[in-house]
Amino acid sequence: RDGLVPGHINRPPTFLKRNLSVIREVTELESRTRRKDLLVDEESLVRFYDERLPPTVVDMVSLDQSLRADEALEPLLALERKHVLVRDPGGEVESQFPKKLSWQDVDYRLHYQFEPGGNRDGVSVIVPRALLNRVPRYRFEWLVPGMLRDKCIALIRGLPKQLRKQLVPAPDVVDQVLESLAPADEPLFLALSREIKRQRGVQVSQSDWQQVAIEPFYLMNIQVVDDRGKRLAEGRDLAALITEFRTESSVDVVATKNTLERVNVTRWNFGELPEQWQGKSAGATVVAYPALIPEAPGQLSIRLLDYPAEAARQHRLGTAQLIYQGDLKTAKYLKKQLFRDNASMLSFAGAQIDRDTLIDGLVVGGLWQLLEGEVLPRDEVAFKGIERRLLGEWVPHVMNLAPQIGSAIHSLADARKLLSKYDANLFPEARADIETQISGLFSTETLAETPHNWLSQYARFCKAIAHRVERLAAQGGKDDKSLAMLQPQCQRLQAAESRYPNLCALSPPASQFRWMLEEFRVSLFAQQLGTKLPVSAKRLDQQWQLVDVWMTENPR
Repeated sequence: RDGLVPGHINRPPTFLKRNLSVIREVTELESRTRRKDLLVDEESLVRFYDERLPPTVVDMVSLDQSLRADEALEPLLALERKHVLVRDPGGEVESQFPKKLSWQDVDYRLHYQFEPGGNRDGVSVIVPRALLNRVPRYRFEWLVPGMLRDKCIALIRGLPKQLRKQLVPAPDVVDQVLESLAPADEPLFLALSREIKRQRGVQVSQSDWQQVAIEPFYLMNIQVVDDRGKRLAEGRDLAALITEFRTESSVDVVATKNTLERVNVTRWNFGELPEQWQGKSAGATVVAYPALIPEAPGQLSIRLLDYPAEAARQHRLGTAQLIYQGDLKTAKYLKKQLFRDNASMLSFAGAQIDRDTLIDGLVVGGLWQLLEGEVLPRDEVAFKGIERRLLGEWVPHVMNLAPQIGSAIHSLADARKLLSKYDANLFPEARADIETQISGLFSTETLAETPHNWLSQYARFCKAIAHRVERLAAQGGKDDKSLAMLQPQCQRLQAAESRYPNLCALSPPASQFRWMLEEFRVSLFAQQLGTKLPVSAKRLDQQWQLVDVWMTENPR
């Protein structure tokens, strides 16, 4: 009772090690199925040993002697599953509570604990820190098959009364709904709403689900571990954990002797750069994406990144920068040729735009634009081929853009001159919006990654700014009304960019929305200049739906 049953033995014999393992399996099964009626009681185990042990066995010394004397005793004392199970839930029930969750070729270990009110009550998923950036953002909401039905019933029973009355009996509703659903990386409430609407004609909104309070064990507990499996943090708020541990490089948290990372890259002398790299962290396979990236002015490195889209973006920037650094003579020539006349110098001064910064953006950005549609190089031969081709196109490409940019700067100078004639306290909202627009158009990052077809529209965008400023005094409250239409659209993009770094550079729908905003400004403040594409508040709303879908499908 005090030794064999609880396993309180310093050097347990083989049969006892196995017996304790069988008991642990059943205990774990109880935790997984959230029930305490599967394991036999202590008295049953006492009787099991008492019936099989020779009368002479009273301590470990006599037990060891008996085991050596009688080879048949060891198997006789071995517990089988049937000896410790009060009732066998069957293999099907166990499959409802798996020991791992597989997603996109990665197996995440699961751990169960039946401890009502405890911090780890329910199911926990073990996530290596190196994988935290890339775990599915919504799949964990679906828990495991054995818990999903009860969770959905609890969700429906927690809905506001007017909805709850239309979805009874809740278990039957859930059974029908789940027949048409499979766990996916999609918010559970969205899937439930869609099927409830289709099957029952009942519309359940996101705000309705947000009012529902469910037991904590219906939320997956995420345990973040380091490369060796040591727990770093845990909680049921995945977004908070991602924010806490977010990193831009997998190898920051993956120990490996075969890392591809390099710093201070000045030429392509590092051999082939694979599209994927694999390493191990806490027993899980980590896939990272190598890229040549610019980390500081004139400094290039090879880094392992979490997301293929971000790696492609950075590799394009890095390739452009490496070509630039390999032909500083041409870069110097371009900088001497651009905007050197007195009229241009005066325009830059009047526009309050730093000429050198703008030219740097245009010169490097020209190479970035010329890489549009190119298969980015992964070895030295491919790089040399692209380098030769782009260097022949670089100068004429940038020089062809110069008149458009020069015209834009000239319009900005006119706009600032007109603004200076107004009292400094007048039109504060319009002034702030104009400054935000100019900063967004002429930042180094924007100039380096703006497609040619939009960079060529800068003259019209800036002419619209000058026209807006010219009419501020005569417009009365019309500018304020137009600004009230514009600001919600700008704010939704700003909020998304704060949550999703480099959103417009990575997401084609978001990039389109960003440039639609510029066209919307033209339509609001200088309609006579015309727009490149049809644009309105309604069209922006429709485009934003595409951005929302993209962010849901490409979480960070």
